[in-house]
Amino acid sequence: MADVKFRPERARILGGSKGTSVYYCYILRCADESFYVGVTDDPTHREKDHNECRGASWTAAPSPVHLVWTEEHPTLSAARTRENQLKR
Repeated sequence: MADVKFRPERARILGGSKGTSVYYCYILRCADESFYVGVTDDPTHREKDHNECRGASWTAAPSPVHLVWTEEHPTLSAARTRENQLKR
C-alpha cells in the first residue's frame, strides 16, 4: 500500500466543485482502535467533520478519530474502487 502525501493546495472544499480534479481514499483510526475507510476531496476537512459528528455514524461514537493514511486518485470512481478494495 503506497503512502501518498496529502497536498492541500490541490484539494477542494468537501462536497466538491465541478473543478475538483483529485480525490482521496482515506483511513481514520477511531478512539476504539477500529478503522474507517472513506473517500473525499479534502481529507483534513473530512477528519474535522467526523470529529464534529458530521461524518458517518460509524465514527460518531468512537470519537475522536485521526487521519492516518491518504491515497490520491484522479477520479471519484478510482477512489471509490480503492475504498471498496480496502474494505474487503
